[in-house]
Amino acid sequence: MPRNFNFTDMLNKVATVSAYTVAIDSMMGETETFATKTGTGTSGTFPCSLQPIGGGKQQYFGRMNIVVSHVCYTNEVLDIDNGDRITVSGVNYNVVYQEIQGGRDNLNETVFAIYLELKL
Repeated sequence: MPRNFNFTDMLNKVATVSAYTVAIDSMMGETETFATKTGTGTSGTFPCSLQPIGGGKQQYFGRMNIVVSHVCYTNEVLDIDNGDRITVSGVNYNVVYQEIQGGRDNLNETVFAIYLELKL
């Protein structure tokens, strides 16, 4: 018997969300860090599908001189800001842009696309 396709079946990775923070040390110097974000809408991790960017979206961002290397799809509402960091399988990406893509599949599930820049 054929199995019905569900968008959540594609969410085969787990991402961690971290927020950029700046702390002042004892010598009044700045220390830049990323702290796991556990605010409204996220527990710090979420299921996702991560793919290299390509096609029309790559050209779209390129025309605006915005570097985007990957797109992260999820079906969870998240409290993520541009400049936050997403880590998937130990690799860090900076959040560049987000959009809602409703009705992406036959189940009309809401899909959130988070566009990322790979950080080496």
